[in-house]
Amino acid sequence: MEQQALELPVANRQDFSSFIPCSGNQSALQFCQRILDQTSIEQVLYLYGASGSGKTHLLQALADAAGVPRHRASALPETIFEQDYPILVIDALEELPDAPTQRGLVWELFNRYYTEGKKIVLAGQLAPKELPTIDDHLKSRLLWGLVAHLDISDDPSRRMLISKLARDRNVIVPDAVADWLLTVLPRHAGALIAALDRLYRCALKDNRRITLPFARTVFLDTDESRLID
Repeated sequence: MEQQALELPVANRQDFSSFIPCSGNQSALQFCQRILDQTSIEQVLYLYGASGSGKTHLLQALADAAGVPRHRASALPETIFEQDYPILVIDALEELPDAPTQRGLVWELFNRYYTEGKKIVLAGQLAPKELPTIDDHLKSRLLWGLVAHLDISDDPSRRMLISKLARDRNVIVPDAVADWLLTVLPRHAGALIAALDRLYRCALKDNRRITLPFARTVFLDTDESRLID
């Protein structure tokens, strides 16, 4: 019987209940919970890690729990200074344009919230010292607070990510397929997410069950030692 469970759109819930804790992201999850704790004295949290590591998932979960929006550094609204959020949440800090006005805006926002004793949660793909368009004084301030690196490149974490991606897509990925993907894919989470999305869409298009032979036809050419880009 052919598998009929593949339906768009993908149900990608970004809340704490759907976040999968593992050794590479446990500190980030705990730090988010500390920031949300009104009795905690911590004010600043910076999360960083590769694409697909769970930064945005945690930021969105935190923002929703606090009842505030999650902004991207590249698209801060002009009215942001008119708002009075209990927590300032800015994602993708590496995307901040290298322009004095934008850099100054982020620094002013940080100073305002910090001086008022409010909490600030930022995230990016790079460690604080490696952010290319952030002024040195802001980098130093980030290092004063909580900093967590998300790394889910180990096999147990990647296997849990495959399970979550499969649940989000309402599809079964057999263990044999998961084992094979862990062997042939690059270790970063972005490659795994892209692969599952491609496999999902091909199965939907062809109305096929996801099996190891099917996965091989999707990803491999006649040389089964290399993954097709």
